Amino acid sequence: MPFLEIYHFNLEPERRRRLAAGATEGLAAAFAISPEIITTYFQDCGADDYAHAGRMPVSAADRRMFVKIHAFPRPADRLRDAARRITAAAVEAADIDAANVAIYFLPRPPEEAAHGGRLVSDGEPPRLAAVGEGAR
Repeated sequence: MPFLEIYHFNLEPERRRRLAAGATEGLAAAFAISPEIITTYFQDCGADDYAHAGRMPVSAADRRMFVKIHAFPRPADRLRDAARRITAAAVEAADIDAANVAIYFLPRPPEEAAHGGRLVSDGEPPRLAAVGEGAR
C-alpha cells in the first residue's frame, strides 16, 4: 500500500513505464514513504470504453486520465503535493493536458486493509516479496 489505478488510452509501454516511475517517485516524495511499497495498475481504455456527458466517442484531446490512489489517510497538504506531482508525471509521460488528469484519493484506515490475510491494524503484516523475488 499505496496502490495506484491509472485509467488511460492506449499508452505505449515506454510511456507507461515513464508514468509508473514518475507517479511512484511523486507519491513517495509527497507521502514521505519508500517507493518500494507502491504498486501501480494500468487500466487501458479504448475509444469504445469511455463516455463523457453520456456521449461517445470522445475526441482524443478531450479524454481524461483517471487516477485512483488507495492509501492510508494523509493530511491535505500531502494530498495536494501528491496531486501536483502525479499530474506532472502524467503530463510528461502521456502528453496530456493537466486539466484532463483527474486524481481521486480513496483513503482507508489500517483496519480496512489486509495484507497476507491480516488486517494492517493488527500489527506487522507478512513481508511482501520484493520486485524480482517472486512468490514464496
